[in-house]
Amino acid sequence: MNQTPHNSSTNETVLPTEYANLRRPKPTWSLEWPWAFILTGLGLLTILLTDFPQRDWSAPFIEYKALTHEVKSTYATVTQLVKNGSGKTINCEVNYNFKVPNNNDSLTYIHKTEETSCNYYSSLKVGQNIQILYATSHPNMSVIDRADAPSAKTTIISMVIIFILSLLAISRGLNILHLRKKLQQEGKKTKAIIFDRWEENSDPRMYYIAYAFKTSTLRGNRVVTRADDNVDAYHKYQVGDTITVCYLPEDPQKVCRVIKNS
Repeated sequence: MNQTPHNSSTNETVLPTEYANLRRPKPTWSLEWPWAFILTGLGLLTILLTDFPQRDWSAPFIEYKALTHEVKSTYATVTQLVKNGSGKTINCEVNYNFKVPNNNDSLTYIHKTEETSCNYYSSLKVGQNIQILYATSHPNMSVIDRADAPSAKTTIISMVIIFILSLLAISRGLNILHLRKKLQQEGKKTKAIIFDRWEENSDPRMYYIAYAFKTSTLRGNRVVTRADDNVDAYHKYQVGDTITVCYLPEDPQKVCRVIKNS
């Protein structure tokens, strides 16, 4: 990750002696944007609770079990190729049918639509025979037999990942709100000095300020250093500027916030 330093100490900014040789600290979790985390988490849950139920939550699990325990291979015929969307959001689907034996000693035609990669889609033609796998007890559960075919297992993993990410985002947002409330009730304000600032060429771009302040302990004064992702403070302050911060005496390293308009 590329970093662009903006330490104006190289431009004749003189820091106090105790701050002059401080090392750049590792960025810590910011106490900003709690509702962004909460709304993101709720948005992911909304996707999970509105989109997946329409596809039947139990279906991926049943399909995965069936296609891993009672699978049989056969050939199907491509009946239609459908491509929707544009740009980077293109969905490619293959419609195919195949025949399976039924209980009446005859054959039943099964029609299936399956989303596929557009590379594989481009290699197909209507009327072409392709190899598929189907569950003998539920022939409607089938999948094109190829390495990159979408599967029930992939769907299950996607559901679990989205659920976990949504819970983590909501938990993070609620934790920020809790810590901010605790800062209002128990926090102490003090002056801090900015001794470093930099940006990282990531996506999205990150803007950091590093600052230091003193706290009183039983062993005397302690210098606490922090680095926050704070785009407003980054553009507003320079190295050597003094800012106001509010910190939690029991854990000033982790629970601290830059006071705006300080």
